[in-house]
Amino acid sequence: MSRITKAPFGKFSLRFLDSFAEAIHGIVAKPRRIVAWRDEHTLNRIELLRWVWPNQHQPRAPRIIRIGMNTHWFKPSQTLLRGLGFDPLWPPDYRECLRLEWSLLEHELLEFATWLPSWIAGRRDGALEIPVPPQPSHVFGAGLRGTCYAWTVAAWEVCARWDRQSGRLPWYAIHASQVVPAAPELQNPIE
Repeated sequence: MSRITKAPFGKFSLRFLDSFAEAIHGIVAKPRRIVAWRDEHTLNRIELLRWVWPNQHQPRAPRIIRIGMNTHWFKPSQTLLRGLGFDPLWPPDYRECLRLEWSLLEHELLEFATWLPSWIAGRRDGALEIPVPPQPSHVFGAGLRGTCYAWTVAAWEVCARWDRQSGRLPWYAIHASQVVPAAPELQNPIE
């Protein structure tokens, strides 16, 4: 696994990060290729990782990207903290950060830039619906409202073929055909 840092993938990653930053009202920290944003007292970030990628040892490896949200340790610069309205002397709260890892193929990336903000909003506010992802995806865990891990069907199948695996999902995964929008949660139904 490595962070995406150079061409030819750079144009996809930067377009994704710019689109996502605009949708979430965040700041793109270009040297680190992340988007950071403030959610009340919490500092959040998304970065793109080369999950499986061709290299000198595996030149036929597929190009599978992982969108990582709050998945790795991160020390923000004072400039970034000030840009998001944090006092650099008082570190932001990281305890309530949403976490997500979503693996996908390179050509699927841009569609997720506009979908992820609705996933984040729905996770933060149970009264909001979370729509299905823009690409059919296997979701691991408790559906779209509770998941922290997912793969698009195409990335899962390509990786399984490349790795000579069966492609069978583990028992706790929700098959893409059964992933449905997460309905709004009921707010105090009996008062």
